[in-house]
Amino acid sequence: MNEQTMEYEVLNLEKIKDKVEEAGGKVGWLVDPNDPELLGTALNAYAQEGWVLISSYVWTHAESSGEITVILGRPVN
Repeated sequence: MNEQTMEYEVLNLEKIKDKVEEAGGKVGWLVDPNDPELLGTALNAYAQEGWVLISSYVWTHAESSGEITVILGRPVN
């Protein structure tokens, strides 16, 4: 198996919101980190740039707030 060098990007909710807006989606000021449509839009936009999902984690502080961390990777040419 041939070895590949990867670069990684760690996303938080702010970066996900920025990517959704960059992709033409609208994000309100109240964003649920568990919203599959929001996350899907952002991940699809990153996928078009060659990124793949490595890992993700959602930590809920309370019923109305939480944090999401997503780790993406792509081969370095």
